Amino acid sequence: MALNVTEQIKHLLSNSRHALVIFSHADGDSIGSATALAGFLEKRNMRVDMVCSDIDLPKKYQFLSRSQDILPGIPHAQKFLLTIDIADAGVEELSYDIKDQKLNIFITPKHGLLSSQHVQTAQSEFRYDVIFCINTLDRTQMGSLYQKNAALFSSMPLVNIDTRAENEMFGQINMVDMTASSSAEILATLFKQLNTHTIDAEIATALLTGMIAKTHSFKAENIKPHTLQTAGALVGMGADREFIIHHLYQTKTLSMLRLWGQALAHLNFDKEHGLLSTTITREDFIRSGASHDELYDIIDELIVNSPEQKMTLLLHEHEDAAQGQIHGILQVSKKNNALSLTEAFKPTGDEHRASFILRGMSLKQAEETVYQEITNKLK
Repeated sequence: MALNVTEQIKHLLSNSRHALVIFSHADGDSIGSATALAGFLEKRNMRVDMVCSDIDLPKKYQFLSRSQDILPGIPHAQKFLLTIDIADAGVEELSYDIKDQKLNIFITPKHGLLSSQHVQTAQSEFRYDVIFCINTLDRTQMGSLYQKNAALFSSMPLVNIDTRAENEMFGQINMVDMTASSSAEILATLFKQLNTHTIDAEIATALLTGMIAKTHSFKAENIKPHTLQTAGALVGMGADREFIIHHLYQTKTLSMLRLWGQALAHLNFDKEHGLLSTTITREDFIRSGASHDELYDIIDELIVNSPEQKMTLLLHEHEDAAQGQIHGILQVSKKNNALSLTEAFKPTGDEHRASFILRGMSLKQAEETVYQEITNKLK
């Protein structure tokens, strides 16, 4: 009889010692899910590396203890072995240098000569046994992480964890549940099925953080009863809801408050299309002292405080304004598709949140261009 998904993962973990956990975007659900998964696997005596290619960790998630362990790239997945037979020649001297991006190894034999026939090369086995992908629609969304490590991905069992119907089901094991509020909820259910006793307060807090961040503190559309039951169970396991709420919604730096004020000053709302938009200039960043990683906090604040909006658009100038480079972020409700609406600008991201870059135009021109494109798509 075929194993169900939970049994498949249990069997997979029983034969694994080192896991790679990957996610595409540094959002609350992904960060909470990844850190919770790392904690769970470590309790099973596994080593874990967490990687996000565009990691610019929002400050409000730094209270999660393992969040500082998230890496921007995959550590060396294999070792390259160079073997030289010196049985007859011996070694008098050994040195190396690096020149023009090339490693040169110099060997002086004690006796006779060394030739290419004495040299063998090999690669070690991959350091990982299993890969977990969180909130990633397909392999291409991993970008350079996949492109530079295609052999690793083709050689490893992959567990795909997501909530979206658009997911390409690219894993050997696919945990894609459209009824779940978040990947954190999917993992909470999995952990409970595997071994409830391995969920300590730290893991429970990370999972609840992911759920709260994804649902905007359970204010999102179509929250199911099982989502609230799972949240309650996590609190019972030690998740500190007040601690999470304090960090996500009640702790604001002075620079964040200043930037929030600038965003409100530039706010526009198109009631017909439900499009809430704002712009932030380079000077706004300088005056506020804020950093770009606080932009997503601005979007979250706009969503929470603007129940009528269906789409939130934020455009901001690049640090080097002379380049005429404008960065855009569009976040939409489930009834729209952010990637489709911004298709003309070659966006990255997913159907809920897309990022893109416009060049060679002012912030005002960019605002007009993007607004026109989105509203035309909605017709």
